[in-house]
Amino acid sequence: MIKLKCFSVIKFYMAIETPTTVTVPRIEIYGVGGLLGLKRYGPHVLEGQIGTDITDFGLMLKDTISTEITLADQNALFQAYLMHKFCKMLLPDDVRDVVYMLFNKPGRGNKTSDVVDYNKGDTGMQRAKDTDRRVLWVRGVSKFHQDKDGSVKYTMRDDGHEFYKILPAPGYNEWTCDGGWDPETGFAFSTNPGRKAAVRTWTSKGFPEDFAEEIVSCSYTRNEGEGVAGVDRRYFGDDGGRFGVDASWGPEGWRHLVGSFPRVGRRAERGTPQERDATTTPVSCYVDGLKQIEIMVRKLREQGKL
Repeated sequence: MIKLKCFSVIKFYMAIETPTTVTVPRIEIYGVGGLLGLKRYGPHVLEGQIGTDITDFGLMLKDTISTEITLADQNALFQAYLMHKFCKMLLPDDVRDVVYMLFNKPGRGNKTSDVVDYNKGDTGMQRAKDTDRRVLWVRGVSKFHQDKDGSVKYTMRDDGHEFYKILPAPGYNEWTCDGGWDPETGFAFSTNPGRKAAVRTWTSKGFPEDFAEEIVSCSYTRNEGEGVAGVDRRYFGDDGGRFGVDASWGPEGWRHLVGSFPRVGRRAERGTPQERDATTTPVSCYVDGLKQIEIMVRKLREQGKL
């Protein structure tokens, strides 16, 4: 299996669809650290059903958070979009339509079911920059509300996960030795206060300039000790870039251009591969785009640039 720098290794299985959902094939997201022998981040696997459009614009986060997609799952879809657009990776038509609906239509955004607790980070974690924030990232939340005393509370879903993480200060996502985005959260590993400087961290490693210009966007965070916040993705195309992520939402936060995108509904029982293959048909596997990126990463590593 090819392990790519926060791009996806994708194997497709098609199944019967309903009008409002699409079955996503198995997508595994790895950090580039896997290629470099830095086994710090395991793969994030996306497989199941998602919605086909952003809906319910303007509703408060507390009212929709239980049904939202996680940022990590949406990051997997983002990688599939980038691979299709820039590397001509084949995607099933219905999956392609959804990822282009999400990522190729500036002017909208969607909430996620993630929460960042800026009060409960592991203060023993070593920060790469003095401006980094040590936080507790909660992936998959069922309840998010503000009590009468003003405190913000949240409840993790049964299938949720918690991670002690280090988030960057607000800024533009830059390239790191681990790649661009943390597979476990979907959030940028590191940011740069200047957009042009952030773009150069990608192009200096061999990424095409049009690719870097498109993907470099602003990530927003709070300071350590500043409470609990929800997370959204936005595709506004303004000064914040095409694919901004904001981890500073309160429970009653809302924007009229930010809606809901239903979370993945995974199968209750996956069964054995033989049972699954009896009802699904393999569509596509690896394509030239994947091979080209793997070759590029290996060359950069040999040249000592990674």
